[in-house]
Amino acid sequence: MKVLVFAHIPPPHHGQSYMVKMLLENLGKAEPGTDELILYHVNAQLSETMDDVGSWRLGKLFLLLRYILQAWALRWEHSPDALYYVPAPAKRSAVYRDWLVLLLVAPFFRVRIFHWHSIGLGQWVTESATQGWRRRREAAITRWLLSENELSVVLDDYGRRDVETFSPRRVAVVPNGIPDPCPDFESSLLRERLRRRGDRMEPRAGQPPPFELLYLAHATRTKGLFDTVDAVAAANARLAAEKSLERIRLTVAGAFVDREEEAAFRERLQRDDLALATEDGPERAVVYAGYVEPKEKDRLLRTCDALCFASHFPNEGQPVSIIEALAYGMPVLLSRWRGLPGMVPSPLAHLAEPRDAASVAQALPLLFDEGRFAEFRQVFLDRYSLASHCRGMREAILSVDPLKGGD
Repeated sequence: MKVLVFAHIPPPHHGQSYMVKMLLENLGKAEPGTDELILYHVNAQLSETMDDVGSWRLGKLFLLLRYILQAWALRWEHSPDALYYVPAPAKRSAVYRDWLVLLLVAPFFRVRIFHWHSIGLGQWVTESATQGWRRRREAAITRWLLSENELSVVLDDYGRRDVETFSPRRVAVVPNGIPDPCPDFESSLLRERLRRRGDRMEPRAGQPPPFELLYLAHATRTKGLFDTVDAVAAANARLAAEKSLERIRLTVAGAFVDREEEAAFRERLQRDDLALATEDGPERAVVYAGYVEPKEKDRLLRTCDALCFASHFPNEGQPVSIIEALAYGMPVLLSRWRGLPGMVPSPLAHLAEPRDAASVAQALPLLFDEGRFAEFRQVFLDRYSLASHCRGMREAILSVDPLKGGD
C-alpha cells in the first residue's frame, strides 16, 4: 500500500511534528516492491518557530498552494492509494488550512487517513450549533470535509469520543511512542534515583537536598506554567510553616510563544514567595532554563525527581514530554484534563485539578515518598515504546482496503 503523508516535521518542535518524523523514519524505509507499506512525503511546514504557529500571513497561503502542487505531482507520478493527514485544532486559520487541503487534495484519493494529535475539534463543531451564523457555517463545512473518512487514528479513548462527531468508518487507538531515551535506566539511573530519594528521606546531617521538580513544555499559561509556579510557592510556604525540612525547587524548561506571558513570568519570579532558604543561603525556588537542547534535556530528566504537567491546553493530546519522563522512571503529576489522567495507570497516578494551583500544591508533597521508579519506567515500555507505536500504526494503516475507500 502506498500512502501520501501530507504533514510537517520539525521545525518547529512539538509533539505532533515529532511523531510525524517518527512515522516517516520508521514506517517508510522500504523500497517499492520490497514491503507492503510505502510512504511519500509532502513536508507541509508553514511556520519556522512556535511564535508563528497558528498565525495568519499571506506567505503561508502561497506556501500551502505550493505543497498542494507537490501533492498533485506525487499523486500523478506514484499513484499512492491513501492520503494521510493530521487535522487541525479548533483554530480558525488552521481550520481554513484544512479546508484547502481537503478540497484540493483529498478528492484525488480513495482513502483518507486522519491522525488526530490534537483534541477538541469535535467538541468545537458540536458546540458551534448554538453559536452565531459564521461559526455555525464554519463548523458545518468542517464537519462535511472531515466526515466519513476511512480511518481515524486517535491517541486514546478520550480522542475516540471526540472524533465520533465526524463519523469515521473505522477508529484505531494508537498511543504515541518514541525511541528509548534512557537505555541505561536499569544499569545506572535506577540506583541513582533510589540513592537520591534516600538522601532526602534520611539526610545524614542538616537539611536534605531540595526536591527537584521539572516543567518540560512550551512555556505558556494554558500548559500550566503559572499554576505550577504558584503551586511551588504555596507548597514551600506550607512546608516551612509545618517545620518540614523538605523544599521544592522547580526548573522550567521550554520556550515562550507569547511575549506578554514571558514578561509576566519574569516578573513573577521576582516575588518574595519564591525565595528558597537553604543551608548555603537564599536561592530562588524557580529556575528558568529556556528551550533546552537534547543533551541538557537528558541531564534534567536524569537529575530531576518528578515532572509536573498541570495543563489545561484546549487541544491537549498526548505530550511527548510525559512519555519521556516515564522513560526515565520519573514520577509525574498530571492535571485531570482531556486524556492526561489515562496516560498513567491509576495505581501510579498523581492528579490535580486543572487551573487550580492550590490543588497542585496539595499534590506536590505526595511525590516526596514516591519510589516506584521502575514501575513508571515499565509504563513507558508497555505503552509508549517506538516499536509498539510503529506496530500499531502499521496495522491500522494496512487494515484499510484501498480498493474500497469511499464506498
